[in-house]
Amino acid sequence: MVKRTLAIMAAGMGSRYGGLKQIDPIGPKGEIIMEYSIHDGINAGFNRVVFIIKEENYNLFKETIGDKISKIVEVAYVFQDSKNLPEGRVKPWGTAHAILSCKEVINEPFAVINADDFYGARSFRLIYDFLNTNGDPNTHCMSGFTLDRTLTENGAVARGICEIDENENLLSIVERTEIKKDNHMVVYRDGENWNEIDGKSIASMNIWGFKPSIFKKLEEEFPKFLQRNKGNILKAEFYIPSVVDTLIKNNEGKIKVLKTPEQWYGVTYREDRDFVKNAISRMKAYRLKELVKHFQLEGKFLKGIGHNSGHINDTFVIEVLNLEGRIKRYIFQRINTKIFNNPEKLMENIEKITTHIGKKVEALGGDPLRETLTIVKTLDGKNFYVDEDNEVWRMYHYIEGAKTYMKVEKPEHMYKTGKALGKFQKQLSDFPVEDLYDTLPNFHNTAMRFENFKRALENNRAGRVDLVRDEIQFILSREKDTRVLIDLLEKGKLPLRVTHNDTKFNNIMIDEATDEGIAVIDLDTVMGGLSLYDFGDSMRSGATTALEDEEDLSKVNFSMELFEEYTRGFLETAGDTLNKEELDHLAFSAKVITLEQAIRFLGDYLDGDIYYKISKENHNLIRARNQIKLVKDMEANMESMKDIVNKYR
Repeated sequence: MVKRTLAIMAAGMGSRYGGLKQIDPIGPKGEIIMEYSIHDGINAGFNRVVFIIKEENYNLFKETIGDKISKIVEVAYVFQDSKNLPEGRVKPWGTAHAILSCKEVINEPFAVINADDFYGARSFRLIYDFLNTNGDPNTHCMSGFTLDRTLTENGAVARGICEIDENENLLSIVERTEIKKDNHMVVYRDGENWNEIDGKSIASMNIWGFKPSIFKKLEEEFPKFLQRNKGNILKAEFYIPSVVDTLIKNNEGKIKVLKTPEQWYGVTYREDRDFVKNAISRMKAYRLKELVKHFQLEGKFLKGIGHNSGHINDTFVIEVLNLEGRIKRYIFQRINTKIFNNPEKLMENIEKITTHIGKKVEALGGDPLRETLTIVKTLDGKNFYVDEDNEVWRMYHYIEGAKTYMKVEKPEHMYKTGKALGKFQKQLSDFPVEDLYDTLPNFHNTAMRFENFKRALENNRAGRVDLVRDEIQFILSREKDTRVLIDLLEKGKLPLRVTHNDTKFNNIMIDEATDEGIAVIDLDTVMGGLSLYDFGDSMRSGATTALEDEEDLSKVNFSMELFEEYTRGFLETAGDTLNKEELDHLAFSAKVITLEQAIRFLGDYLDGDIYYKISKENHNLIRARNQIKLVKDMEANMESMKDIVNKYR
């Protein structure tokens, strides 16, 4: 996975605002403004976030935002040095110095933004696409905003006005320290006078895309800045535009101006807070309303609500008022095309299998709207919609009276979810697997994963091999295990079936009244595979006593009680569809899928943590050791696990 970093400058004092505005809640669920930028950045493709903060604010930032997003993206912190400031100076050295502070932790192309600004999704996509396609190490970029889309109603603001050539290259930035709206004009202060300026001028709002070569230039310019400002050392600031201007004038690099159509919002003044909060809320609501108009809704749109509390989501619950005066709900989702790059085939898969399951449910007198996902078509009969930004959206009927659980709360839950997955596999046991598109080819090819691990070991990119000799030896000594299921498949002893391939506990909907597992959801990875993959992965994630990043291995144990409950439920519904080889290897599948995950975590650790998102030092090593501990537990209990399978087969 190519690493692209989003650096967020959050060490400013907020003097005009009157507080630490970077973490002041703005969103309807208490979201801070940078959460919107992080959300848009991740959607654009950025997979790492670096917070540039003051050291004394570390715990506050970590608790407010860092820990929350570390579940979905790699996070790092950089402290903008304020300990070595001249006596009497209270503010850090400025935005260019903030970037310079990152030179030890950023080695790849990166974007940099202010923490307290809202830039809009397209601004991030423009920069991400440029960084991914422009190979010149000395050509950087910026998102340029139309000036009149950057102003506040609550006072004058400073803006960098861009002069651009015919090839969209930046020639210079003219700093205007006071710009404001005046009736129907935009004006700037020049001494004692206010002069009109074109509202369609392009302004820099401190959203830049840089190649790593920028650090050398920053290191050259910072001492010169200090020398030039000896007489104003308490207030002078080392700004990005001044460095960029020098770079351009010395012909040492270029800055491409990527014009964005977005509206900028920021909280320069405390009075801006409510305006920005309301504006973002209106914009999000309007966008949702316009998007869902393209689907066959059974009623009038009322509202859209983020599906998971406490986060900015790409999954929404849409409420409409139907003709009977009742509220009907839908699930509305953006498909992540960074992972699933063929949404047409993806949705074709989902429509095929949900239609197949729906017919079986209906034939038995059940309710397809509750017992499987049901796609809501667009007005032109398609199963997804592509918006003007090439974002892909889909809609399902909401499954009422059911919920998911993030973790096993009681052993009976394992029985119910095992039963539900077994039912899912049985319903699809007669579906022609060759009719499905492989959304993620070789996803559970353990032999291929092992070969990838050996390459990581040989390359030793991060120089970590000597630190993990015991873990490496553990995996190498189990090479034969990685081939067992693949060999049986190739010999025709294990059938290729329709499988889910992401059988996390929270992908089963549980009926709130009966506690029964009623529907399997999150069908993006449904494709051809081994039934044993699904069973094994369920055991890896569900029959453990700790989360996969638990460092205290004494807390990490494989629960035989949970294994038995799940096995009982699974075989109760799917047992008569499995052949002898599948049943014989059911217990082994739990071990081999857990081993596969240990291989992947340790391999990524050896590669320098380039695939899995990490949020702490040695995170992938911790995960690998966790999975290795589970494998050891399973090996110690393998005969008992086989006895349990035989008990219920």
